[in-house]
Amino acid sequence: MPTSPTIAEIKRLKCALDDAQTTIAARDEVIAQRDEAITVRDETIAELARDLRLTKRELAYLRSKPFRPSSETLPTGPTLFEQLGLAAQDLAPDDEGSTLSAREEKQRKKRARRPRGRKPLPEHLPREQVEIALRDEERCCDACGKQRVKIGEDTSETLERVPAHYVVRVTVRGRYACRCGEGGVRSPPAPPRPIPASYAGASLIAHVLVGKFADHLPLYRQAQIFGRDGLDLGRSTLTDWVGGAAKLLERLVQVVRDEVLAHTYLQADETPVKMQTKKGAKVRTKDGYFFCYRAPESDQLFYDFRAGRSRDGPSTVLAQYSGTLQVDGYTGYREVIDARGLGAVACLAHIRRKFHEAYDTAPREATLVLLLIRRLYRVEKRGRRLSPDKLQILRERRSRPVFERLGRLL
Repeated sequence: MPTSPTIAEIKRLKCALDDAQTTIAARDEVIAQRDEAITVRDETIAELARDLRLTKRELAYLRSKPFRPSSETLPTGPTLFEQLGLAAQDLAPDDEGSTLSAREEKQRKKRARRPRGRKPLPEHLPREQVEIALRDEERCCDACGKQRVKIGEDTSETLERVPAHYVVRVTVRGRYACRCGEGGVRSPPAPPRPIPASYAGASLIAHVLVGKFADHLPLYRQAQIFGRDGLDLGRSTLTDWVGGAAKLLERLVQVVRDEVLAHTYLQADETPVKMQTKKGAKVRTKDGYFFCYRAPESDQLFYDFRAGRSRDGPSTVLAQYSGTLQVDGYTGYREVIDARGLGAVACLAHIRRKFHEAYDTAPREATLVLLLIRRLYRVEKRGRRLSPDKLQILRERRSRPVFERLGRLL
């Protein structure tokens, strides 16, 4: 008959069981730590693989970017939709007939309606008629010896240029006095000049401004052109005229600026321009910026020049503005929008660019988005000459469904 375990044996077995449980718990903790480490490792590997894949795509894009066409157009070809596997319901009704981009479609229509032959000379130009007649000895008929008579005429047109001419306007102001010699001398006031102490008339100053800012003619080239006409006008003189005209136009600029900022919907963008800075004896070139602010409703705009691209420019110009601002993704605008509580509207051209860049990696998805955005642009083209109220109706009817479908697709 088996004997019952003693108390000492029970304690020893209990200790052994406790040790075994402790060992199992320690092992389970080690296994859990290992599993956690494996999970972290797998997540790290997946993240690194994703980063490597994106980096390779970005590197491939940057390498091919210098050789890519600058226009952001869809690839063309009759089998584009079949290659991408797009069904008929995926396409917009006005996209089924052609795979040409809007720009290429415009060029095709322009070529189709381009008239053949030489363009007629404008009717508003003055005509000077020069008649050429036969000499008396040439009028004699070789057959019968009688004089030939005029039975008709042939006309042809030649476009000529009359060189610009300059006029020195002499203003004569008479001096008037009484024969009594007591009333003093009087003269009419001198007419005001655009720039004090300058002999430049308003038409000449306007000509210089148009040449510099509209025709992009530097002042030194204009000085050379004046020299060929016999006028010795130095570059420094023309520079003074441009500066004096800028002061005259400050009031007009302020009026346009106030009218633009009075609108409740503005568009803003900036573009770099090279500017020279002098530090000691060295002259360096850096980027300055022209900030453009445009009111689409009135098609008015003004420029604000800044030496840098900091947020100080938009913050100063829009300090008192309240409305909706349409800009790109530059953070300087975002800070102004948040600080002023302005409404924000994105730029569809910048949005479209990202999908155009993604075409190589996801052609089907990118093409669907680009086709829908093309429809939006075509709606805007149709409503280009409409009033704001009619344009809103057109957008509600044509653009809103496209935006809703675009949202579902994204």
